[in-house]
Amino acid sequence: MVGSNITQLWEGVERKVLKKLRFVDLRFSKLRTFDLETTPNIEILDLEECSDLVELHMHVNYPRLKTLKLGGSELNSLNLRLTPNLETLSLKGCIDLVDFDMDVELPNLKFLDLSDSMLSNLNLGLIPNLERLDLGGCKDFVELHMPVECSKLKFLNLCKTEVRNFDLGLTPRLETLYLVKCHEFVELRMPSECSELKFLNLSCSMVRNLNGISRLKQLKSLQLASCVNLKRLPGDLDRLEALEALNVRDCSSFRDLPNSITNMKCLRELDIELTSISLPKGIYQLKGLRITPQSKS
Repeated sequence: MVGSNITQLWEGVERKVLKKLRFVDLRFSKLRTFDLETTPNIEILDLEECSDLVELHMHVNYPRLKTLKLGGSELNSLNLRLTPNLETLSLKGCIDLVDFDMDVELPNLKFLDLSDSMLSNLNLGLIPNLERLDLGGCKDFVELHMPVECSKLKFLNLCKTEVRNFDLGLTPRLETLYLVKCHEFVELRMPSECSELKFLNLSCSMVRNLNGISRLKQLKSLQLASCVNLKRLPGDLDRLEALEALNVRDCSSFRDLPNSITNMKCLRELDIELTSISLPKGIYQLKGLRITPQSKS
C-alpha cells in the first residue's frame, strides 16, 4: 500500500494478529503508528518516508525481522535489543531520533543507513559484520569508534561530518570511502597494505598530505577537488597503477604535478586548472587523457 492515506491498520477496538504475514510495504503513507505485535513473524518492514510516523510499538523480541526501513519518519526512540537478527536498517533523515539504543551487538547487520540524522558517534565493535555504512550528512557526527578490525566493511560514507581522521588499517576490505565536505578532516592513515580501496573522495576536506597513498594498489578514482591545505602530490604517484581518474581542481596550495604522472598508463581523466598548475613534460602522451580547462568566472 505504497503512498496510501492509511493512518492505522485497525480502526477502533478491532485488532487482528497476522501470524503468517512476512512482508509489509507502507512507504510514503500517512501511517502514524505501527504495532509489531500484530505481525509477530514479520521479516521485512518498509515504512520509509512515512513522515507522520511517530511510534513503533515493540513489546517482545522479533527474531524473524531482518529488514527495517524507517527513514524520513518522526520516531524519537527505537530499541534494537528487540530485533537481534536485523540485516538491514535504514534511519535516514530521522532527525527526531534522540533515544537510539546501539548498546547491543547486532552480529547479522550488514547494511546501515543513518545519513542525515542527529547521530554524533557510533561503535562499530557491536556490528562486526557490517558491509555498508552511510553517515553522510550527519553534521554532529564526530567519532567512529572502531575498537576492532571491521573486516567486512566495503562502503563508507562520511560526507559532511565532523570526523578529523580515519585509519584505513581497520577496514582492510574497504572499496569506497567518501569524505566530501568534511571541513575538520585532516589525516588519512594508510597502513603498509591496503589493497582493496578503489574509490576515494576527499574533496573539500582539510587533508594536508597523502603520504603512503601509493600503497592503494587498486585505487581507480582519486578526488581531491578544493583540498586547499594540500601542498603537493606524492612523487611516486605512478605506483597507483590502476588509477583512472584524478581530480585536483581548485587545490590552491600547490602549483605542479609530479613528473611520475606521465608514467600512469591507466589514467584517463585528469581534472585541473591549466592556468594554475604546471604540467610535466610528456603528459600529453598519455592515452585517452582529458584535461578540463579552467572554468570562466
